Amino acid sequence: MYARATATTPVAALGGNATSHRRRHLSKRVWMPIRPEPIGYGTPNTPRRLLIANDASTTSDQRPRNSAATIFAANEDRKGMNAGQPMEVAGLFDKQAEIYVKGRPTYPKEWYSTLAALTPQHSLAWDVGTGNGQATVGLVEHYDQVVASDISEAQLKYAIQHPRVRYIHTPTSISDDEMVDLIGGGHENSVDLVTVAAAIHWFDLPRFYSLVKRLLRQPGGIIAVWCYNGMVVSPDFDLVMKRFLENCLQFWDPRTKYAWEGYTTLPFPFEMVGLGREGKPIILEIAKELSFQGVERMLRSFSAVATAKDRGVDLLSEDVIKELHRAWGAHDLVRSVTYKAFMLVGKL
Repeated sequence: MYARATATTPVAALGGNATSHRRRHLSKRVWMPIRPEPIGYGTPNTPRRLLIANDASTTSDQRPRNSAATIFAANEDRKGMNAGQPMEVAGLFDKQAEIYVKGRPTYPKEWYSTLAALTPQHSLAWDVGTGNGQATVGLVEHYDQVVASDISEAQLKYAIQHPRVRYIHTPTSISDDEMVDLIGGGHENSVDLVTVAAAIHWFDLPRFYSLVKRLLRQPGGIIAVWCYNGMVVSPDFDLVMKRFLENCLQFWDPRTKYAWEGYTTLPFPFEMVGLGREGKPIILEIAKELSFQGVERMLRSFSAVATAKDRGVDLLSEDVIKELHRAWGAHDLVRSVTYKAFMLVGKL
């Protein structure tokens, strides 16, 4: 809850051109092949440009995406949900699973390089609340195997496929012992990196953290959770977007509170490693190039939009879309968009 990381910490590595730790690791042995919600304005912390992702090859228009399951379900940038969470939460994202896969951003390669540099071993990573696998795809360059879990079968149907990624459906009925079997092959102390992208705010936190403590490798295992809650485009567009978000307020699930507060109030009972700590996440930025069509897909993937529709309210009516479009500009105009993100990283 206290000090922000300084330039002498691993934060400095986030902007660097880190060598792939997977490539370095595999050069020594045989490689055997084997996936936020709310977008808002004004997070509690002042953003610092610690990391920029501006890779057109990884936009959400080109790759399916950002949350967990039994514990965890698909992202509200969503990825995820947990055991202990009612099944209807998974349903919030089931309805727009196909839109979600194209509407959410992927994450900067440097994030994964930095996290991989913190784990001495690179055998197994677990992406919790994977949704469509937007965060999962960045892990395969660094880890031999990646297990990606989600409570939503509909989200998993659209997941990005890779020969070293194993997607598993983890319904609320699954036990913790079964999770250890599915994730670690029955072995505790076996996971090098646990990631949760824009999803942990949906979890049963005591149960999830208990499971992480069983599965995370000791010593050397790392857990990283992140999300985004702000998008900056231009003064005109941002104002229209703010009005749209105000209309969404009554339809957000209360569990998104942690995300709106930038994870500053999220319990995070892990030892700091220089990349944020409980109460003080590091502040990041994700830069993307988007068309208006891409922005509209993102908005339609919001759980609040689906909830409102179920209640007979169309938050993205023709008039609202026209107002957003006018503020954006020409239909084929591609704009620079900056997502305001935040991250907590720790170890046991």
